[in-house]
Amino acid sequence: MLDELYRWLVWEPSLAATLRALPGRKIVLSNGPQHYIEGLLHKMNVHRQFAACYGMEKMRFQPKPDRRGFRCMLQAERLDPAFCIMVEDSMPNLYAAKSLGMRTVWISRQCRKPAFVDVRVSKLSQLLRQRW
Repeated sequence: MLDELYRWLVWEPSLAATLRALPGRKIVLSNGPQHYIEGLLHKMNVHRQFAACYGMEKMRFQPKPDRRGFRCMLQAERLDPAFCIMVEDSMPNLYAAKSLGMRTVWISRQCRKPAFVDVRVSKLSQLLRQRW
């Protein structure tokens, strides 16, 4: 079943290089099941770029944008949200991250940028030009 889903995947060809070049520890926080997220990262050959992966189970079934799921990950990883950057394509998830004190990056092709979004990019590789 997962192989069928993986056939629909599309990602930037330079994704692994982009992730390697970006500073800081990278953590996946997903509403998907743990095995699916881990499989996806392996299929995309970026699993080595992430220090941790939080699927639905590791968030105690409190999906984004529920702040409890974010807090679960922050506590487990011993992170201060003031030193975290949430990169997302979902507005409600970014709003929740911002309300916890994280900086936010919205991946979108739209021109507008809501006040709770710190940076808008149309693709992840554009983050390499940002000054944090």
